[in-house]
Amino acid sequence: LGGSARWKAPELFTMPATKPHRTADVFSFGCVLFFAVSGKRPLEELDRGMIKSLRRRGVRLKLRWPLDIQLIGQCQVMVDQATAPNPQMRPSMQQVCEDLLQWSEVRQAH
Repeated sequence: LGGSARWKAPELFTMPATKPHRTADVFSFGCVLFFAVSGKRPLEELDRGMIKSLRRRGVRLKLRWPLDIQLIGQCQVMVDQATAPNPQMRPSMQQVCEDLLQWSEVRQAH
């Protein structure tokens, strides 16, 4: 299975022979959202080899948000949920879409 270590769900490192579940895509989307909002690559303080090694050992790697980001509230909650280490704790992509639509409705109301 291909993909960049920064964007891959942890279970893809600990169970590489297992067919990926949709929740792995939710994890990757959370990483993309983090990048879009923060301007930082996920886990940019670690090199690829270190990410792979830590993930294989089951170490939870937390994204580091810059302190000066204004859109951090709802976005950080969504990213944290989407990048949960336990795939069963991640929202479905449908739930992510519904939450994003609510953000749009809140912005239009103001």
